[in-house]
Amino acid sequence: MFFAWSVNIELRSLLVALVWAMTALFHDSAFAAAPEKVRLQLKWFHQFQFAGYYAAQSKGFYRDEGLDVEILEGAPEHTPTTMVLESKADFGVHDGADL
Repeated sequence: MFFAWSVNIELRSLLVALVWAMTALFHDSAFAAAPEKVRLQLKWFHQFQFAGYYAAQSKGFYRDEGLDVEILEGAPEHTPTTMVLESKADFGVHDGADL
């Protein structure tokens, strides 16, 4: 009886180790989808008010969520609304007045 119990524990331990190894092996592996490329159009030139977007990019938060974010600088001649409507950007940073 003791022998059967010890074999059962060894099989369970082996199974747990195998599941852990498979999870570690395939997590973030070549089977993971390529990050989705998106363009974020800022409403103005690069400046401190957009620091959160740059910090998230620098810390890899976008990458962790499967996004490859390109941050586009704004200017008077290309507003976020125009850039998104012309499909030159996927997302735009707007003021509340734009809504």
